[in-house]
Amino acid sequence: METQNNNARTFLILLVITVIILLVNQTCHNRNKNRLVDDLTAYKDTAYTYKTKHNKLVAYNQVLEVENTKQIKLINQKDKEYSDLLKKYKDIDASVIVHTITVIQKDTIYLDKLIPCDFEPIVITKKDPFYLFKATLSQDKFIIDSLAIPNTQKIVVGVKRVGWFRKERRAEIINSNPLIHTESIGGYVVSKDKKWFETDAFKIGASFVGGFALAKMGKN
Repeated sequence: METQNNNARTFLILLVITVIILLVNQTCHNRNKNRLVDDLTAYKDTAYTYKTKHNKLVAYNQVLEVENTKQIKLINQKDKEYSDLLKKYKDIDASVIVHTITVIQKDTIYLDKLIPCDFEPIVITKKDPFYLFKATLSQDKFIIDSLAIPNTQKIVVGVKRVGWFRKERRAEIINSNPLIHTESIGGYVVSKDKKWFETDAFKIGASFVGGFALAKMGKN
């Protein structure tokens, strides 16, 4: 009888420890979730710039830190195209959305031969969902007044399921403008181990110990 009581006390202690750890994890999770909501409300996707010593312009912005891959998918769920891409990822290291616009202004192309007629300069305008083109044609030259090509890049870096039993760490990019083609992609990530209490093994073990302790307590 004493041995059974000792076993019961041992399992009770293990159960209490397990519950405490799980409660601490849940408390941290809820705190991080509330902080994320506040951060998302205040976050602005503004592009700031600075120049390097090589006189190159660098665009930057702060990134939001999230708790897990599920939150990244949740944040982007309203974007059907991007959301479908993210669904295939088991783990996401980074999710980036970049809005760009390519602009060419006042570029003159001189004609090899004069146009054999006298006319006033002709203004040419072409407005398309994927570009805006304005130009002026005269007898001796063609002037590109402006050419603007907008594009949004949606980038994801992480571990993607590429088969029933295979996964691959990769970077993928979606361009919103079909005139833009990505010719090459190169990337590097730093491998980071999960904390011991974040591992699946710990979570499974904690659940097993808790369940086993409850079962023993029920028998006693």
